[in-house]
Amino acid sequence: MPSVVGLLVGTDQGARQRVEVLREAADRVLAELRDAEPFWERFVMAGRFWPRFLLVLARVLM
Repeated sequence: MPSVVGLLVGTDQGARQRVEVLREAADRVLAELRDAEPFWERFVMAGRFWPRFLLVLARVLM
């Protein structure tokens, strides 16, 4: 029969491993977000620019 302390140590080690895996996953997600942020900023700026541009172009072509 395993000891209570042995079970707790095993549980603690398993929890530490799961936390480490989750931290690595969080680091990967943060890196992806950091890489995607400049693209998103350009996308937002383009979204502000193109509707105005198309309105001006439509007025010029009419």
